[in-house]
Amino acid sequence: MRLTLFGFNVLALTMLVAPAYLIFSSMPGSGMSPTAFVAVFGLGSLACLAAMARLSRKGGADPTRGVTLLSFGVVLLTVGFGWLFLATLGR
Repeated sequence: MRLTLFGFNVLALTMLVAPAYLIFSSMPGSGMSPTAFVAVFGLGSLACLAAMARLSRKGGADPTRGVTLLSFGVVLLTVGFGWLFLATLGR
């Protein structure tokens, strides 16, 4: 059951980041560099994946670190989506 939930969370994260990448790649003059895009969305995704892995461990799950990582990842993803939204409005 834990691996199924982890898999669904990875699928949901992919369904968030993949359209953002497609939108970003369709706007050549968006004011957002590819390095910044990868840094914000990549670090946010990695933090969310690490939190999901930490929270779905079978033995000694550490909820404090998992929630901290999840909060950090969600903040980075929110900043990335906000930046992408403002770049599309400015275009």
